[in-house]
Amino acid sequence: MREIHSDELYIGVDLGTESAMLSYFHFGMERPATISFITGSGDYKLPMVMAKRKGMGNWVYGKEALRMEREGKGTAVNLLYQRALKGESLEIEGRNYKTQELFLLFLKKILSIPNKLDRQRKISYLVVAVKNVTEADIVLLGQVREGLELEKDQFEVVDYKECFYFYSCNQEESLQNHRVGLFGGNGREITYLELEKDRQKKPVVVEVGEEKLGVLGMEKKDEMFLQMAEKVLAKKIFSAVYFVGETFDGQWMSESLKYICRGRRAFLGKNLYSLGACFAAFQKNSKSWKYIYLGDSAFKMNISLKVKWKNELEFYSLVTAGENWYHKKHSCDVILDDTNVIELWLQHPYGREAKIENLEIADLPRRPNRTTRIRIGLELLSDTQVRITLQDMGFGEFYSSSGKSWNYTMEF
Repeated sequence: MREIHSDELYIGVDLGTESAMLSYFHFGMERPATISFITGSGDYKLPMVMAKRKGMGNWVYGKEALRMEREGKGTAVNLLYQRALKGESLEIEGRNYKTQELFLLFLKKILSIPNKLDRQRKISYLVVAVKNVTEADIVLLGQVREGLELEKDQFEVVDYKECFYFYSCNQEESLQNHRVGLFGGNGREITYLELEKDRQKKPVVVEVGEEKLGVLGMEKKDEMFLQMAEKVLAKKIFSAVYFVGETFDGQWMSESLKYICRGRRAFLGKNLYSLGACFAAFQKNSKSWKYIYLGDSAFKMNISLKVKWKNELEFYSLVTAGENWYHKKHSCDVILDDTNVIELWLQHPYGREAKIENLEIADLPRRPNRTTRIRIGLELLSDTQVRITLQDMGFGEFYSSSGKSWNYTMEF
């Protein structure tokens, strides 16, 4: 792990349907920890519920909110994240409340928990995990970031596959030498993730595949799950296999567990995604991180400029493959030197050769050489698409801007 300061706090939050889990890390800890209601237990769930005390203006959250409603002392609002995504409002005791505001209040309350354990620390980086990242998630959580007064470089949204990647790559070497599998189960539906590394490339390229294995019946669950496990694990070498979700509670796995544990180490837990999000919070800006993962929300191309700086030619990176695309904008200014063409160098992280894309700037005002400044703006539209805007900025007080701009959209 990289060096941190004693007052920095790194948090990962897993947003489920009905509950959240929160893991945190700060200086002095060997590993991230997950908030538990009972010390030493695996009760990590923070019910995503807020309740207003009757006749009063204060709100409580989680299990206290559920208790208050049971006792008839308050009005509870559950499924906060799902309702906030839909933009729902509701009336309580004659007043209208937006679920987005209640969800933000819920997050503020749970994010304060680590600081109640010993001392106050500011949040250095917060990573929020959802099963699959959608545009609605990005919009709502972008508003949440602003409500939490965090800068864009202090906040990230990731999916469960990326959490699995960060969790696995932060385990001891014996647990990540070969393939790593993960069975996920909530309700009766079983999904499977498989992580594999290409160690021939530097940095090491990590891929996570996903497969839906089907639905377990009410009877013969063990037999059905054994067939699923045999389908995805057979004839492969694994360092570890993980089970995440309530589906695996109880003692129903007998023959299937015997098969899975044959030559493989298996782990059962519920907080892997929040821990993975916490590792992501800590590792996102680490220069020593030796892996690259191009997930569903990761941009798939390196984009650079070849520029002259202090009489030396060098590459200036505009976008790095692996960055989450959904809230990334980049810009820089360049001075044209006897040309009206911007050369973009495009390189796939898996390849060595670069492709040059020439963007011609037509109808530029005639000016002496090196007196035209162009602002290059990039907006990532998807994991494979970027919009590029070139703006004539003039040259200070000597030459005013023409107001012209040129737009290009590129897809890889």
